[in-house]
Amino acid sequence: MIGFLFSGQGSQFKNMGQDLYENKSIYRQVVDRSSKVLGLDMSKATVFDDPQNVQTSILTMSYGIFQIFKHELELTPSIATGLSLGEYSALVSASSLDFENGLKLVRDRSQYMFQSEKKHPGKMVAIVNCDIDMIEDAIKYASKEGTVYIANYNLKSQIVIGGSFTGIERATDYLKNHGIKRIFPLKVNVISHTPFMEEAATLLKRRIESIKFHEFDFPVISNTTVKPFDTYEVKETLVKQLVSPTHFEDDLNYLVNSGCDTFVEIGPGDTLMKLAKRSGQKNVFHVDDMETLNELKRSLNK
Repeated sequence: MIGFLFSGQGSQFKNMGQDLYENKSIYRQVVDRSSKVLGLDMSKATVFDDPQNVQTSILTMSYGIFQIFKHELELTPSIATGLSLGEYSALVSASSLDFENGLKLVRDRSQYMFQSEKKHPGKMVAIVNCDIDMIEDAIKYASKEGTVYIANYNLKSQIVIGGSFTGIERATDYLKNHGIKRIFPLKVNVISHTPFMEEAATLLKRRIESIKFHEFDFPVISNTTVKPFDTYEVKETLVKQLVSPTHFEDDLNYLVNSGCDTFVEIGPGDTLMKLAKRSGQKNVFHVDDMETLNELKRSLNK
């Protein structure tokens, strides 16, 4: 039983998707549709790689790869999840959200998040091999002069926190003074999945009211609720997602408990594949170019 993992933001790379565009007509059709919807030439690497377009580019890339799987490999998941932005790719792939509407919604979501970031700047760091109680103690310590929140429960051994510059500095100092050495700054400006995104969530709530969601071709597990998205509650859940922490390991366990023994990450980078492997999963793949696509085909005898 196969579960799909849809990549989030942060693992994008230069010239991503270009070889797929050149070699796969199904993928090319998706990119060309994206160009028409957005009024941009998404076939150009300079446009596709532009940081201002990163969310729509990742959605386009992920959906394009999904179409290759579906029509060329006859490969579809029994269940799926996505990390943050990846949830939108999963919803579109599951036919709950139209591709065109998804692109426009993600474009606007990106702008709302950028506006919130300008008003509430800060930092995010990943903490590896640290007890959650100590992280919570560090957050309490930091709260005396700054603001810090847990943003991502990636694994029990990997937690991401985000907050004000002062808050993160105090929290990391606390952790280092208590012997925690593996603390890694993330290359992001937007403090996602924390109350720093309240304004973006308010704007998204208004915007998403005009969007129609449909029944799912396969279940998509929410980062926020760790339950399958429900057609009638999907809007509310996506709004909450902006200000609530993600729970990737719990989502992954949901897929395992549902019977998944093979996982494929779709989209730029291999972050989710690595997390799945670290959690103990063995049959895990990722696809973001022709090389990794061919590797998957060989592994699955497609």
